[in-house]
Amino acid sequence: MWNRDIGKSSKKCKELFKKWKDTGRQCEESKRLMKSEKTKLRSLQRRAHADVTRKRVNKLMQASERVQKTFHEMVNAQRKVVNDHGSTTLVIDGNEYSQPNEILSIWKNHFETLATPYILEDLNDNIHLQNNIIYKNEIQSGKPLEKVSNKEIEEAIKKA
Repeated sequence: MWNRDIGKSSKKCKELFKKWKDTGRQCEESKRLMKSEKTKLRSLQRRAHADVTRKRVNKLMQASERVQKTFHEMVNAQRKVVNDHGSTTLVIDGNEYSQPNEILSIWKNHFETLATPYILEDLNDNIHLQNNIIYKNEIQSGKPLEKVSNKEIEEAIKKA
């Protein structure tokens, strides 16, 4: 979407950026002006998009009152439209992704990670380490270790 105000603001943004870049990117005043103009530009873009959406909805509502065929044609056309009217970006760990395929790939990897259970590869090492610590603590306590039957172990596991 483009209109006269957006064109003027875009041109001014580019001029302010060039001015800021030419000063060696050191002038804070130029940077502040550039950022405020860029904010104004984004606001104008959002407003223009909202106006188009509002007009489309009004047209849709008027069509629904008049002719069913026109209404359904507009609904189907709306479903087919790809919503590519804003800056859709995803930032992860400082990396910015804006291409739809990149974003889909990142979400796919994210949900695969969530769906994959975390399994300790060195689980046996941890079990042996815990057993050794327990054994050393029991030895240092001075009490003799009691023998345990397999049945008692099975019952203890069932309780846990």
